[in-house]
Amino acid sequence: MADAARDYEQDARLDGSPLLHRLLTRPMLRVVQPAPADEEAEEESADEALERLEAENQIMKAVLRSERAEAASLRARIAELSASGDAETLRIDRDRWASLVQRLLFAAG
Repeated sequence: MADAARDYEQDARLDGSPLLHRLLTRPMLRVVQPAPADEEAEEESADEALERLEAENQIMKAVLRSERAEAASLRARIAELSASGDAETLRIDRDRWASLVQRLLFAAG
């Protein structure tokens, strides 16, 4: 969990995008542990699972914070452009970008 917190702090200084990029481009690998031999081992395994889930939770919270910050930034840029530009030109540009993104998404899928 300390590593996740360190990575979050480091990525927060870099606008959060490297962590988000790593999460979106690389699948998370999960190692299946063999069944524990006794009750004590089960308790340790449960503690390890809890720590892992807490770390994953922290990472997902960091991703959500990064997404919210990026969305707020985009909304601010759009508002700024809307205030200073022609509405019809902005609508045409938005539609053009939306169709480009849609083509890229369907080409990748």
